[in-house]
Amino acid sequence: MNKKEKYFLKFLFMEYKLLEKFEKATILQDVDLNEILDVLKFSTFEQLKKFLDNLQVKKLEFSIFSNDKIVLYGRFPILVSYNIVYSKIEFQFAREIQNARKNNTLFSLLRFDFLVFMGNEATYNFYTYLISDKNYNNDTVITLEKLKEMFDTGDKYERFFDFEKQVLKKAIETINLFSNIKVTYEKIKVGEHVNNKVEKIRFKIVDNSKTSEEKSRQLVQNINSIMDLIKNDVKDFHSTYELIKYILKRNYDYVYTNVIFTKKQFKNNIESS
Repeated sequence: MNKKEKYFLKFLFMEYKLLEKFEKATILQDVDLNEILDVLKFSTFEQLKKFLDNLQVKKLEFSIFSNDKIVLYGRFPILVSYNIVYSKIEFQFAREIQNARKNNTLFSLLRFDFLVFMGNEATYNFYTYLISDKNYNNDTVITLEKLKEMFDTGDKYERFFDFEKQVLKKAIETINLFSNIKVTYEKIKVGEHVNNKVEKIRFKIVDNSKTSEEKSRQLVQNINSIMDLIKNDVKDFHSTYELIKYILKRNYDYVYTNVIFTKKQFKNNIESS
């Protein structure tokens, strides 16, 4: 894909939250036609048509071998179709991209959705290395030499500072943006002197989806804790529950302190407070 195609797919990914949408469907509907024209800096429909027609031709080809024998081979277009109705445009993406969002499938292991929208094969390979056979929340240590091999930089960046700025930071930023993991890293140097050479990188991987689930469970526990405090003082449980749920997202300690205060000040009807 060329730069404009990568930019376009990145725009769709970010603007329309495709990471979540692809869990349900491969169709992106009700996209404003004029917005797409503006994003791509096109002034005519013919320019847009030519661009999308060319994008439809682009296909992703994959293969898996075992003992020099083909185990799996496939080829699919990124953009299957598009339809324009008045001022709206609809995009149909390949089902393989949606299958990559489903758990326990071959496509979910290959993560084609990330490859398509990351738009960089080296970053994608780095991403798959980080998540392959690794437990989330564990550290992964990679030598600087191996990292440079992954990104095929050769001797282009002699100083780590340049490699970090031009390659590593950009790759991690892309992974954190397009995937459901968050990657951080720290440099491991030869010896303890601050100016010593960087020898290895320690990567920390956090699964954002699991973090979200844990936060949700903690939120429910906090809500129940507050509800137990006021269960004998309220009449409209639904409105009180929703109010507490909203406030708890800000700060549990804040809510707890204010509930205790309110119970003391409004002993007859806490809802009137």
